[in-house]
Amino acid sequence: MELNIGCEKCHGPGSQHVKSPKTKGNIIHPRKLPYERGLEICGQCHSRGVSVPNGTFEYPWNDKNNKPYKIGEPLSNYYQFKPGLWGDPQAHSKSHHQQWLDFQKSGHFYARVLCFDCHNPHGGPSRSQLTKADHNNNLCLSCHGKDKKFANAWAIRIHTKHNYAPETRGTSRCSSCHLVKTAASAEAGDIHNHDFRMIRPRVSLEMFEKDPRNVVPNSCNGCHTEWGKDKAGYEAGAKAYDSLFVR
Repeated sequence: MELNIGCEKCHGPGSQHVKSPKTKGNIIHPRKLPYERGLEICGQCHSRGVSVPNGTFEYPWNDKNNKPYKIGEPLSNYYQFKPGLWGDPQAHSKSHHQQWLDFQKSGHFYARVLCFDCHNPHGGPSRSQLTKADHNNNLCLSCHGKDKKFANAWAIRIHTKHNYAPETRGTSRCSSCHLVKTAASAEAGDIHNHDFRMIRPRVSLEMFEKDPRNVVPNSCNGCHTEWGKDKAGYEAGAKAYDSLFVR
């Protein structure tokens, strides 16, 4: 069992591959696995839960057979998922390392997008090991730019109702609205949610009115910090959002 993130964590046992590197089938290629099995390679770490069936460990393990997760087998045979959520209607993540659980609720999941279409697990120069930069929308537009709805800056401006300046001002940057920092690692709100759904300010307002101590961050407050995180601020955000997007 590999205890850290090394080659075998994602590619399976490697001894035969080392002995005969040119022989096909001696190593697992995640992209060649069935779609969900490929995603689960990332999900073994980027999810929250306990071992099956007794909950002995906080990582994928089969307590009954005393065996670790094996790549290519259903992760649910080794892991019971217990995500930490905000309790908002869309059930956004509150705790860290839940990206895979978020992703299963996203349109990207149903479109058969893979984690490693956007992230390079072997590293790279971009932030968060992205395959392309996101501060200038290059990553998102590498797919969504093929749609006429986002064919140029003007089209994106119509979609966002904001000026197009993702690199300089952060306006109309896809990730600012669709990858809200809802989860916590070192501190609250330092991990992006990965279901790619916008969180309306009105959702935060309604949660604040129920319990001011439990309010999910919304897509607007990341930039519009001037509104604050009190009732008046959430009301201002809801009013501004509704004036732009609700007809």
